[in-house]
Amino acid sequence: MTGASMIGLALGGLGAWLTNPLVWGLALLVGSGVLFVGGTPVRNAERAVVWRSGEIDRILDTGMHLTVPLLDGVAVFDMRSHLFELRDQQVTTADGRSLSVDADVYVRIEDVERAARARRSHTDDDQEIDVLAAEALERTVADLDASEATVEPQKIVVGICEHLERALADRGRVVDDVDVIDVTEASPAASIGTA
Repeated sequence: MTGASMIGLALGGLGAWLTNPLVWGLALLVGSGVLFVGGTPVRNAERAVVWRSGEIDRILDTGMHLTVPLLDGVAVFDMRSHLFELRDQQVTTADGRSLSVDADVYVRIEDVERAARARRSHTDDDQEIDVLAAEALERTVADLDASEATVEPQKIVVGICEHLERALADRGRVVDDVDVIDVTEASPAASIGTA
């Protein structure tokens, strides 16, 4: 048998397969399974929330999970601490003096379900948390005298934690740590600009 006749025989056999309705039915079944079932990878230090019909269907831990792309919406959350830098924040103390404060605030997700619901209702959660942290710093320093704030920065740490914890509770997040890096008396020119 020559090479050309073997190819013709192979193609003839292929034609019989391509016209067989069982082959087409099997291909359609496998193809639809690929379209309607997908894999959702969830890495270490992540959790994922599966939404179905506008409700939370389930929460996924680390690993590969089957989801239905046409029915399921998946939101992945990083469970590690996120840094929010408060740099050169001009704040006024209880005795009316202006201070410049630099602080780092570390926030992490504690309750994935609450964080998922908050993400649905807030457009940019990280930006809002940045604003909330700055407001917590401002409220804290407003309750302190300048000497307290500069000599005892731990009071600023405690105040930021207390104010921010209340604001973050409905977002499923908690404050991991606060570091006050620098507290200095603001220059008179900076004070005039903030009035």
